[in-house]
Amino acid sequence: MPAEPAEIIRPSTPADVPALSALFAEVFGQERSAAVWMWKLFENPRGSVSFVCEADNRLVAHCAGLPVRFRDYHREYPALQSVDFMSSPRYAGGLGKGGVFIRTAERFFHACCGPTAVPLVYGFPGERHRMLGEKLLGYRSVERVAELTLEPADGASEQIEPLRQEHLRYFNALPVEFGAIRDEPYLQWRYLQHPLHRYGFLQVRRPLRMHSRIAAILRITEEAVFIMELGGDFSRSSIASLISVLQRLERPVRFWCSPQHPIARLLLSSGFRAELRPHFVECRFFIQHEIPQPGELYYTLGDYDVH
Repeated sequence: MPAEPAEIIRPSTPADVPALSALFAEVFGQERSAAVWMWKLFENPRGSVSFVCEADNRLVAHCAGLPVRFRDYHREYPALQSVDFMSSPRYAGGLGKGGVFIRTAERFFHACCGPTAVPLVYGFPGERHRMLGEKLLGYRSVERVAELTLEPADGASEQIEPLRQEHLRYFNALPVEFGAIRDEPYLQWRYLQHPLHRYGFLQVRRPLRMHSRIAAILRITEEAVFIMELGGDFSRSSIASLISVLQRLERPVRFWCSPQHPIARLLLSSGFRAELRPHFVECRFFIQHEIPQPGELYYTLGDYDVH
C-alpha cells in the first residue's frame, strides 16, 4: 500500500529532536535528553542514518542505524546497528502490512542498504518489532539475547579508574571473527563522547606475566556494574583473574554475549550464570548470506547502545 498523501517520510534533522523525544516518550514511556539524540544521530563522526515519518503535524515513526565496520570472517564491510525503531500506537496508519512503521523502515532500507552500499543491518528488537521485522522486512532471528551475571563476593572493595583515550588500545585489537570491529574512532565516540554516562576502565595482569592482561570498559550504577566491552588476553587464567576482581565491586556484574560464544563459555565456566532476555539478535542481509548460527555473532552491551 502506498503511503497516505498526508505522510512525509524523510531523513531526520537536528530540528526534529524535540519531536523525536516526544515520540520516544509516547512509545517507551521514558524521557530522552536532546543531548543524547544529538550525540547518537548527528554527532557521530561516521554519520548515521535516520528517517522519520511526519503526519498529523507530528512525528509518527522513526528508524535509525549507527554505522560500524563489520568483520565477516575473511572480509569486512560497513554495517548498521539498528536503533530507535518506533512508531506511534495512536497514529491511524497503524501496524501490519502497509503500516507506518513498515513504510518508514522500507524507505530507510531503500535509501541506505544494498549489495554495494550497506549489506547488513543488525539489532536487538523487542517482541513487537521482531515479529513485524521477520514477517514484513526480511529480518531473521539469530538467537535470544543472553545476559550473563556474576554475583559479588565478600571482601575488600575494588577501585575503578575513569576510562581515558589511552585505554582504548586494549579493545581495538579484539579478535572478532563475526561482529562489529571495535576500532578507536568507534570506541571514542561510543564511550568517551557520550553526553550523559561516564565509563570506567579495569585491567588485570596475569601473575608473573606483566604484558599479558585482560581489560574491561564498565558502566557502574547503583544496581549493577555493566561490562560494555572486554579486550586483551582471553585465556582461562586471565578470565579467572578478572572475575576475582569483578566480584569485589560490591554489586552484580552484567554482560551481554551469546552463551555459545567462546568468550561467554569461559565466563560461564568461571562463575557467571546466563539468563535469556526479552530481546532477540536479528539480522537483515542485503547480499546472499546464511543466517549466523547461535554463538557466531559477537555482541556486547556496547552494540545495544542503551547503557
